[in-house]
Amino acid sequence: MMTVSIRTNRLLLRQLQGSDARHLYELTDRSRKHLERWLPWVPSVKSVADSLAFIESTVKQYERNDGFHLGIWMDVSLVGVIGLHEIDHQNRSTSIGYWLGEEFQGRGYMSETCRAVCIFLFQTSDLNRIWLRTAVGNIKSQNLAERLGFVREGILRKAELLSAGYVDQCSYSLLRDDFALRRKTLT
Repeated sequence: MMTVSIRTNRLLLRQLQGSDARHLYELTDRSRKHLERWLPWVPSVKSVADSLAFIESTVKQYERNDGFHLGIWMDVSLVGVIGLHEIDHQNRSTSIGYWLGEEFQGRGYMSETCRAVCIFLFQTSDLNRIWLRTAVGNIKSQNLAERLGFVREGILRKAELLSAGYVDQCSYSLLRDDFALRRKTLT
């Protein structure tokens, strides 16, 4: 089975491998305080072994044809991760999640990454819908979704438990038809 690898102008997006565990843990640990504000899994990552277990779970996910997770690399530095939570094959839908290390934000890396993954998904699969959710207070992530042509569908009340308590989430989607109409925005 071939692995997923996508190259953009500045970045290499490739499936995480066991040898990436230390890089992934160190990036998570350096950005821990920032990431905990938006991501519920961060407190459970306490060692390189935890990052390795995550990577191993993503390999199994890919082998089940249920999505993938890609490390976002700039030169030799891991700067973040983007992945599919799972694929709903019957409804041809998937959700994406993503994060960047704190020191790599504000450079357009996530816009470039999300754009490339959406293009890849619509060009190589029969998916009809890509969706994402972001905390109401995460304005950067909301702006990213809207910049890429995702449509805000509504608010899910107290939808996710983070370290500071439950947060409401904005729900966004991008349909294959949206992609066809907004192709210039995504390329």
